[in-house]
Amino acid sequence: MDADDDYEAAEEEEEDEGEDQLYPGLYRALYAFEPEGTAEMRLEEDQIVRVVGRGGGVGWAVVVVPEGEEVGEVNGGVGVLVAEGAQGGKATRHALVPESYLEPGFSRASKTRKDGINVLLYTLERYLSSRTFQAEELESFVQRQLSYRVQNATSPHKVYEAVSNFLIHRNFPSEAVSVVQRMQKAGYVPSSLLQAQMVLVALAHSVGRTEPLVEQLTKYFESNDCTEKEFLLLFDTMNQLSINSEIIVTLVSSFVDSREPGYIPDPKLLRYLIQASIKAGELDMAFEATNAIPPTHPGLHEARGAYVDILSAITDSGIRDSTAVDRVLHSMKEKGLQPNIAVLNVLLAREVRLNRRAAAFRIYRLIQSMAEKDPVFNPDRYTFGTMFAMYRAISLKAMRHFHGKPSSEDAYPPRALFRDFMRMCNRDVKTNTQGANPTTNGTRTSTIQPNATLLTTALKVFMRHRDYAGAFVSLSSFHHLGVSLDHRTWYSIIKPLIRRVWAELNTPPTATSIRWAYHFLGLTEKLPRNALDERVVNGVLDTIARPTFSLMEPLYVPGRALMAEGERKYKVPTMEMMESVMSPREGFVYEVNPLKRLLRRAVLAQVMEWEGGSVDAKRVSEEIALAKKEML
Repeated sequence: MDADDDYEAAEEEEEDEGEDQLYPGLYRALYAFEPEGTAEMRLEEDQIVRVVGRGGGVGWAVVVVPEGEEVGEVNGGVGVLVAEGAQGGKATRHALVPESYLEPGFSRASKTRKDGINVLLYTLERYLSSRTFQAEELESFVQRQLSYRVQNATSPHKVYEAVSNFLIHRNFPSEAVSVVQRMQKAGYVPSSLLQAQMVLVALAHSVGRTEPLVEQLTKYFESNDCTEKEFLLLFDTMNQLSINSEIIVTLVSSFVDSREPGYIPDPKLLRYLIQASIKAGELDMAFEATNAIPPTHPGLHEARGAYVDILSAITDSGIRDSTAVDRVLHSMKEKGLQPNIAVLNVLLAREVRLNRRAAAFRIYRLIQSMAEKDPVFNPDRYTFGTMFAMYRAISLKAMRHFHGKPSSEDAYPPRALFRDFMRMCNRDVKTNTQGANPTTNGTRTSTIQPNATLLTTALKVFMRHRDYAGAFVSLSSFHHLGVSLDHRTWYSIIKPLIRRVWAELNTPPTATSIRWAYHFLGLTEKLPRNALDERVVNGVLDTIARPTFSLMEPLYVPGRALMAEGERKYKVPTMEMMESVMSPREGFVYEVNPLKRLLRRAVLAQVMEWEGGSVDAKRVSEEIALAKKEML
């Protein structure tokens, strides 16, 4: 197993726990209310006893019942008297209530309003997320909660409807069916919306003919009872239940087509239609949906996301023909939505966030091809920052796929990406001086204004994947682009080197080869474990700051005295400064030459490991020259 594959130690945070204090008689009341529950109670300064454990999966708490209020009124009807007594010379009563009563943002007024539906749903949510949750017990828990709530509710049917909808959207359809059945037995008729949701549940679990169910839903979607608001709720239900995309397209189309002449759908609704069309492979329908948005629509800005959806579908499908992309961009221009790099950046960020690297590479290539046609698609700092961030998330093993191979549709080497980045930094783009809205008076400006954050992000990519020659070139670009180093730049180089040294020196040496760390430090034998501490780091920093430095001499000499700061040629920051624990001294300058010395030594150690022994310093220059050729 490679020592470098996994050497990050997990840090654990310790939490102080206060001592639990028991309230007299509380266990008896708790078990009477939730017999299967186990809990410990805590008395707090505000006279609330909070449940640390859970009773039946839900937290419970004891509150002081306000004077003049009945216990049953607490929490909108759910309250059990625990004890009566005196506190501070004043008579008090305490009631056991769901802990959600105490949650911030849920005031007493909001809980007693609307038959306590909010707190009931919150209680269900807490139960579903609790560690003691068991799916087979959910139905009985829901039925108990309904019993508590419905008996005092002024509008029981609203309680049933809310709980049914909640369960459907949490993907518990059978429990939702049982609630609807209880509602019907109580003499209440489900609303048209709830009936449609139940048909969707049946459709999702159907194993036979689905046409009758689809026809039933189509009739509802085409009726005046189905408003846009209800339709959006039902579309969410369809996605939650994973309804077939072709059926969704049919249902969405029936809703849109049945509206009165001149009907202008909400752009959000059209986005849903587009998403469904894309899933069903109906790109033409997706384009028709975007064309239905008039340029004067007040919610036109929402439509930009619809075009991103279409572009995403094109890249997902692997379509190489740029005609489809041109069609999207032309449609955007017709709507007054000027397409630019920002649109494609959204698409790129989405794929990176979803960890779909192959799609991200295809989008980056799309950006390149679009930039050749129109400079508004030139990649910017966000484009490169997103790509560099994606490379940093790729594991070392996976990254080996990119080294030594030409770029392809599904791969793009980091060195090639950095070359693109430097070209954009060095390229002057003539600004627009024509048309009705010229941008400037004809001056020329750099496409990208780099900063230390972006350059450090790129540097981290090469350090993360141990391309030290690439890191050397990346570091040299700071001076070329006129960007100053900061503590993060130093830390981005020092930290991964230290971690690799620590990992390899703590791993038993192999009989056939010498590890990189030994070549890097210049060690001839293994250091004792108690010597792996800040002395090694300070010794290395001292060596790279001295007036004279020999690439071929050991980087760390155990026991060698450190040179006084005034005798050194370069200033080097302490680890506390790099880690932002301490501020730099006034006038401190983060210099680049010590880091260059360090990276050249890292390249030397790498070549020695590759070639199994001592090598000439010329080999280091050759590796760096190759990196420059590929990156600049």
